[in-house]
Amino acid sequence: TVQVALVVMFAGVGTWLFVCAPSLGVRWFGATPGTATRSASILPSIAFAAVGLFVLLDALPMFVLSVVAVVREVDLYATGLTSSWRELISSLLRLVLGVGLVLGSGGVVRLWERLSNAGLNRRNDTA
Repeated sequence: TVQVALVVMFAGVGTWLFVCAPSLGVRWFGATPGTATRSASILPSIAFAAVGLFVLLDALPMFVLSVVAVVREVDLYATGLTSSWRELISSLLRLVLGVGLVLGSGGVVRLWERLSNAGLNRRNDTA
């Protein structure tokens, strides 16, 4: 039931975002619907933030379920990592990656641009 509730919640939030996209665009980016973005440099940042949001929303249900499984099946005398602990650690790492991409997308874009231009001597926009 938790998974079904999370899917319904994400579908509701996604529908709300789709319907309210023009007003949210004006509020977040300061542009009116139908106008072009003043600078294309914001687009990679938005793309990395969107990927981070996808990773975050994908990992969140598994993280909640694995926390519940670990709490329910706690064994103080077990040796090694059980499957529920492995799922907890992997979903936690995905959550950290998603939050890092959402909140630090500007830094990721700057790193991406540096790596994509590394070692290239460009003159007049030619490689």
